[in-house]
Amino acid sequence: MGAYLSQPNTVKCSGDGVGAPRLPLPYGFSAMQGWRVSMEDAHNCIPELDSETAMFSVYDGHGGEEVALYCAKYLPDIIKDQKAYKEGKLQKALEDAFLAIDAKLTTEEVIKELAQIAGRPTEDEDEKEKVADEDDGDHFYKRNKNLPPEEQMISALPDIKVLTLTDDHEFMVIACDGIWNVMSSQEVIDFIQSKISQRDENGELRLLSSIVEELLDQCLAPDTSGDGTGCDNMTCIIICFKPRNTAELQPESGKRKLEEVLSTEGAEENGNSDNKKKAKRD
Repeated sequence: MGAYLSQPNTVKCSGDGVGAPRLPLPYGFSAMQGWRVSMEDAHNCIPELDSETAMFSVYDGHGGEEVALYCAKYLPDIIKDQKAYKEGKLQKALEDAFLAIDAKLTTEEVIKELAQIAGRPTEDEDEKEKVADEDDGDHFYKRNKNLPPEEQMISALPDIKVLTLTDDHEFMVIACDGIWNVMSSQEVIDFIQSKISQRDENGELRLLSSIVEELLDQCLAPDTSGDGTGCDNMTCIIICFKPRNTAELQPESGKRKLEEVLSTEGAEENGNSDNKKKAKRD
């Protein structure tokens, strides 16, 4: 059925964490392949990038999972390696890191690694050139030698918004366009707010991952006869800014080995978390 399966893959790879001791940020995530023939999303849940910084991110692959997985594996360390990061200038560090990893994607070394992630051979030069062309993607629009990377037709320079948290901030939602193409930001917030205070028979608050799982089901299209809305991969993370008295959870390690991703099926989690993972089929 073209880019779609005959039936959606609704296996969900989900998990929860309480954050780091010095930076308690309860969070829950879930990822689902859905109607797509493969899972191309990846994510990071790193509650302690350093003693004062947490990192949560979703990478939405297009035309393959390899660049999303590569970013999930390397971007956290590339951010920490930036001079601006070491000087405490987080916004500048993010900008520099995004441009740095974008530049790496067209190097021969990284092209080989992307081919390995995608399971493609690169023994001969013709195949290497083909892989480079396929993984180049938007780099076709970044070749004006008269302009710096941040001024190209398409740029990896991120749009950054800096907010000071107050008591009015309850939680943050990070998701791929598989969610945002179906629901507006306000609809997602309303959906989560209606469930985030629900408790089970033991009086414990619902796991955030269970709310995300319900959100993914809500966004999933009943079939593929429409315009594609609700037929994409779906990944979502909820991060709370206040403690939650859910059952005791161990903080997740935040990094997932790439080899683990390569050894699993497309329905497996394409992200970076080791503990408290679960696969659930509806």
